[in-house]
Amino acid sequence: MSTDLIAGDLNGDERVDSFDVVLCRQEIVNVQNDSEVNVLADIDKNGKVQVNDLVLIADFVLGKKIISHKTDKPVHMDWLSCCI
Repeated sequence: MSTDLIAGDLNGDERVDSFDVVLCRQEIVNVQNDSEVNVLADIDKNGKVQVNDLVLIADFVLGKKIISHKTDKPVHMDWLSCCI
């Protein structure tokens, strides 16, 4: 497995798919919201994992949106169209 992080890839399988959508839902319910998953689930980078992040990931999985994501951590960008 690659050591690069992929924004939206919450389970680390190097793909953003429906399993990541499920994990994002779980992160929203998680009141602590302080796990490493948050870095990858917080697509809009407002510091919190919220419903809008879930919608962005789900829309990407469904092919409706391209996620633009900027992070301080290394992110593997081959699936993103990044407008930084």
